Amino acid sequence: MPVIAHLSDPHLNTSQARLDHLRAVLRECAALPVLDAVVMTGDLADHGDPEEYAQLFAALPQDLPTLVLAGNHDLTGPLQAALSDHGAAPDLNAALQLPGIHVIGLDSHLDGNDEGVLDEHALDYARDQLAQGEEPVVLAMHHPPVPVGHSLMDRFGLQNPADLAALVEGSDRVIGIFTGHVHTALAATFAGVPLAGAPGIVSTMRLGSRTDPVSDATATPGLAVHTIEGRSIRTARIVESSSSALVSDGVPPPQPQRPVSLGLIALTLLPFVVTSGTSFTIIVGAAVDGDRRASLRVWAGTALGIALIAVVAAFRSVGDYVAGSQTARTVFGVLSGAVLIGLAAGAGLRARTVLTDGITEARPQQRLVLWAFLALITNVKALSLYGVVLPTAIDPGSGSAAGYAWAAAVNIAVLLAWLTLVGTLVPRTPALRSSARARAALFAAAALALAALGLRSIIDVL
Repeated sequence: MPVIAHLSDPHLNTSQARLDHLRAVLRECAALPVLDAVVMTGDLADHGDPEEYAQLFAALPQDLPTLVLAGNHDLTGPLQAALSDHGAAPDLNAALQLPGIHVIGLDSHLDGNDEGVLDEHALDYARDQLAQGEEPVVLAMHHPPVPVGHSLMDRFGLQNPADLAALVEGSDRVIGIFTGHVHTALAATFAGVPLAGAPGIVSTMRLGSRTDPVSDATATPGLAVHTIEGRSIRTARIVESSSSALVSDGVPPPQPQRPVSLGLIALTLLPFVVTSGTSFTIIVGAAVDGDRRASLRVWAGTALGIALIAVVAAFRSVGDYVAGSQTARTVFGVLSGAVLIGLAAGAGLRARTVLTDGITEARPQQRLVLWAFLALITNVKALSLYGVVLPTAIDPGSGSAAGYAWAAAVNIAVLLAWLTLVGTLVPRTPALRSSARARAALFAAAALALAALGLRSIIDVL
């Protein structure tokens, strides 16, 4: 009767806290009277960095057959390199042969995407493995092919379950499926065979489709232990018993929540307002040209964008979708970059005009409101702030809508003070009123700053 320890989702990020969670689970494995193999169903690393994989393989037991599979947080190249460095084949589809059971690991991950797909390579690999031998088979993968009853997580499961069902139904050798991804113990039936999902190591999914946050990072880590007898699978789930001292990334278990204060919101939002640079560079050119209301126009467009994002973020599923979808982040990042590069081009042309034609009276730029609005609503940092950071600070029981309203109000007020200061001081600088070179230099600096921000926005999401 082979016994398999089923681990999933350690999300190692080189921090000691997450490594402690993994080690706690591995201690439970070591305490089992019989253990024949370890299967880890994905999200081995949090960012797919080589250092994270080095931490993983250094922690795994060296005296047991071990099968590690990729999850949506893993990256193909670094994981393949780590497998090679530790003497394993670099193929992310792999199998584990044990007495009385054959475990076929299938790669369901897509680099940079939360959802999963079993591509033709994975399906062909499974068919080839099923065609060899006669012993029972368990299929293992990261993404579950069944919904788990969570409105957000169910969008990011296996996208082609019909292909997996055809694979299972086409062979009488398959007796079960092991999965991960959803950070919770899972039991279901799929295509006529039992499906078992392992608990999360780094965190535990909160029930009831709650998304503020989706998972509890202070929950104790766990694992599933599968005992296979002929064509039957018995599964026990173990929660690490001595984890009361564990913390999540250095943060102790939370105390009872209390309503978020205005001061906390202000401190949370002030760095975004002061360091963004975008609004500053947008108004420089217009203010230099004597458009005394440029700062107000930029503020109006930015304020509208902040208000819209705050309202959208209050609908938690929308905010979590933006935060959890690589496609959404890419679209917003590229749009934001395009808007900023467009603004940079306008500032660059203005610098050239000043050098060739000298200082002339410019018309007020009526489109500043639109440009500022577009720059804000496509800003991934702003979207993440309202969609991800604030939900963790606001106690839903105290009225989350009021919390978002206070956040937007503080951000808009601080932004008004900041832009008014800039819009007042820039036109009063003597050199900018009389020197075409100085004015052109400031336009050029604004153009370069906007172009750099735009390119970074695009690069960060590609």
